[in-house]
This record gives sequence, C-alpha cells and structure tokens, in this order.
Amino acid sequence: MHTNPRPYRRLAFAILRGLHFIGMTLFLGVIVADIVIDGYAQTQSATFLADARTLVSVTGLQLPLPGLGLMALTGIAMSALRYGSRPPGWVVAKLVLTVAIVGNALAFLFPAIRAATHWAAVSAAQGHVVPEYAAAAAREGALGAANLLMFVLAGALAIWRPAFGRRASRVLATR
Repeated sequence: MHTNPRPYRRLAFAILRGLHFIGMTLFLGVIVADIVIDGYAQTQSATFLADARTLVSVTGLQLPLPGLGLMALTGIAMSALRYGSRPPGWVVAKLVLTVAIVGNALAFLFPAIRAATHWAAVSAAQGHVVPEYAAAAAREGALGAANLLMFVLAGALAIWRPAFGRRASRVLATR
C-alpha cells in the first residue's frame, strides 16, 4: 500500500513556517526593543545610559543572530521542500542578503555596539556623556539601519518573488 506523502510535507512546511516566524520575532523584536531602550536612555543620566547600554549590548549581541540563523535554516528547509535542489533566483538572492546581514553584524555592527557600550560606561564614570559615545552610537545606528534595510529587501523578495536568471529569460522569451 502506497501512502500519500503530501500531508507530511504540508505539516513539515507549516512547522517550518512557524519556526521561521519565531526566528523573525527574535530578530526584529529584540532590535525594536533595543531601539526603544536606547532612545529613552539618551534622555536620562549618564549612569542610566550606561546601564541601558549594557542591556542593549547583552540583548543585541545574543538574540538577533540566533533568530536570523533560525530564519535562514527554516527558509532553506522550506525552499528545499518547495523547490528541491534548484531554487529560483529570488531565493538565492535572499540567502545572499542573509549572509550580508550576518557579515555586517559580525564585522561591523557588533564592534560598534561594544564601542557604544564602552563609551557609555566611560560617560557614567565621568558623570557626563562623552562625545565619543555619540560617534559610536551613530555608527551603530547606521550599521543597524543597513542590516534592517537588507532584511526588508529580503522580505520584499519573498513577497514579490521576481524572476531572475533562467526563469527571467524564459518569461521574457514568452512575451
């Protein structure tokens, strides 16, 4: 007797999609919370700012990348379930953007977060916010904005699903 594997694929896809959204929540939720905390801390004392920056540093360095990793793994698994070993170009473009987000975070954003946290601690020790803090926080903001922009672009690719490469040439040839 032959059973139909489709219900299992559908269930697997639904579980993967749920995990994908959990990863997205980890990634975006922490970033949004950190932005709010940091924005409020800017209006407070240097000591409060240092404590808030410590919280932002801990959450910002520990939670978004595992969330992004969960999104990447579940995205790859969903792509394999849906497209097999030859995913469309937009899926490959999303993977490239994900690698760029991770690269930017590890090489540039995380050091900027650490620097802003360091200068916030120096500010607390001196009793006033030092100018180096503002520069480090601005660098962190720009790098974080770049990552969010790449994330939004990856999401737009998932919604729009443009035809790249072979499929694009076939689509153009049929017009």
